[in-house]
Amino acid sequence: MRSWKVLVALFLLCSVAFASESRLPFGTVFKGQDQFNRLVAKAKAGNWKALPIGERTAAVGQALVGTRYKHFTLEIDNRIESPSANFQGMDCWTFFEIALSFARMLNEPESNWTPERLLHYIEMDRYRGGECTGDYLSRLHYLEDWLYDNNRRGLVEDLTRDLGGRSVPHSAREMTAGWRHYRYLAANRSLLGPLARMEANVSSRPLYEIPKSQVARIEPKLHSGDIIGIIWAWPSAQATASCISCTLLPPAITAAWSWTRSFRNTCIGMALTAGFWWRDLCASEFRVRGIPRVTSPSPPELHPHRLHVLRA
Repeated sequence: MRSWKVLVALFLLCSVAFASESRLPFGTVFKGQDQFNRLVAKAKAGNWKALPIGERTAAVGQALVGTRYKHFTLEIDNRIESPSANFQGMDCWTFFEIALSFARMLNEPESNWTPERLLHYIEMDRYRGGECTGDYLSRLHYLEDWLYDNNRRGLVEDLTRDLGGRSVPHSAREMTAGWRHYRYLAANRSLLGPLARMEANVSSRPLYEIPKSQVARIEPKLHSGDIIGIIWAWPSAQATASCISCTLLPPAITAAWSWTRSFRNTCIGMALTAGFWWRDLCASEFRVRGIPRVTSPSPPELHPHRLHVLRA
């Protein structure tokens, strides 16, 4: 009997040790407590929870203006995948993701407006089926995969086809082609095979996009809080930048480059190319002529030409 108790105790001890090793420290998965606290204070003072989810998302995005651009903020460990948020630096994807998740969190009582609860909503959006298993490939790495999974679960509505989007060929292969740039992949090359199969599955689904020539026609149908993916082609892959449509917010910086002429929409967004123009202060709010751009005019080699539109 004594040996049985010792074995049970040893098993429990090993289980606790394994569980602790499968989770990352809170200081690793959440950065920017002061910025988060200020955002919560603004949400309370402005009664953002009374706003519709779209306007609420836009309000959060506007409050994040001035956040520094930082890429690869999700590559936080060599082995363990975990929901995370960094209010000290964002890229265009984590920017809209944090804004949307924060807006969802405001549906709860104010006592639940905590970093832990925000991470819950980030997990719900960021991971396949809404669950992070600790495996790198449980994350939705491609925006077209993100929209497919979130649309399937009713978390967002993909409006692109209804707005006149056309079916276009697409190939998800950026990560396998550039695996050395991803911390998890560089440390775990055994993931490359499963990653390639995931990319093939993403590439097999139909994808609808709105050509640039049709942007002016669909512009009046956009709402505040719509997530807009702006797509252009690199020599070896398709690239996407994301931003939040804000039709109800006052204009700030007028962009020189434009797609249409109506000056209807204001955009809040981030993009790497903005670093060339605003010296790392890349969360920028500005009105453009029609569909919002996420940044100042791109360098000549970038040619944005298609849109994708999602609504929470």
